Amino acid sequence: MYAVRGNRRARPGAYPAGLSFDWQHLALAFVLIGGSVASAQVVTNPPAKWISNSFIMGRSLDISRVELPHNSPEAVRAEILDPALLQAIAAASELSTQEINGLKLAKNPENSLVELYQVDAGLRAFNVMGDRLRAYVDGRKEGHTREYMFAAMTNRSILHLSQPDTDLQILLLAHPMIPEALVKKYASGTHTNRAVRARGQPYDESPGTNTISRWTAYCVIDGPVAWGYYLYFNPDGSYDHLEEVKCDARELDANSAPMLKAVDAQVEAQMKREQTYGRSGSLHTFWRLRKQRLKERGIDWRSPAELNPNIRYE
Repeated sequence: MYAVRGNRRARPGAYPAGLSFDWQHLALAFVLIGGSVASAQVVTNPPAKWISNSFIMGRSLDISRVELPHNSPEAVRAEILDPALLQAIAAASELSTQEINGLKLAKNPENSLVELYQVDAGLRAFNVMGDRLRAYVDGRKEGHTREYMFAAMTNRSILHLSQPDTDLQILLLAHPMIPEALVKKYASGTHTNRAVRARGQPYDESPGTNTISRWTAYCVIDGPVAWGYYLYFNPDGSYDHLEEVKCDARELDANSAPMLKAVDAQVEAQMKREQTYGRSGSLHTFWRLRKQRLKERGIDWRSPAELNPNIRYE
């Protein structure tokens, strides 16, 4: 897992030790209590009369999409047009039948745009359904699986959060759709103000200001990708901010650790022979060579740069 602050350079080959989690793929079964629950109507053309409309998804996902086999634009579009997803969102959001019946979700046959229309519904239902559907698209674009996003759309764990981990409570309040059962704490530690700085602020090198603060890291593994959530705290213990970064899930798999370590040693030796180790841009060279060697072993490994297109690595 890589925690990046600004454009700080990471040392090639610097990976955390493999972690072993008792992980089983989540089997999702969502039971709708009280019989059938209405859902927004999926229609093939925009309605002739409507009050408001809201953009949900375009012809394609934007360039920040993490490209994985399971999240093509066509697949995501089919999922958000699935009445089962709309029904689950309606039930989890406690939208009434009257509210839902006044919504229509339409795919424009000319340009494949998906939009939500408020035909005869209240503004609350229109906003809730629109926000949830856009969050679903964003999550799939970031690399989450369909099963994970379905769980996220119907997640209510934040409503009855009772476990004593106050740091986890902060994370779940910041990201209320993360299913609590999937979150694992994997690291914690401390840093000084010389090692880390507040966002947008210069390093404080004056005498007597080298204070110590703590940090905690959690992760969520979803298919081939792991999401890392890093919580940073102020010297007085109060919460400061949260940073997120993704990595290949094999980085956190204890069974993969020996193989990755062996490949890293080979890549490092090659870079030293070619006198590219430690030079500007060597991190990307390391990742490229690592990817090649793992590909030769039949492993489709993804680098942090591939999984975090909005982060600049140097």
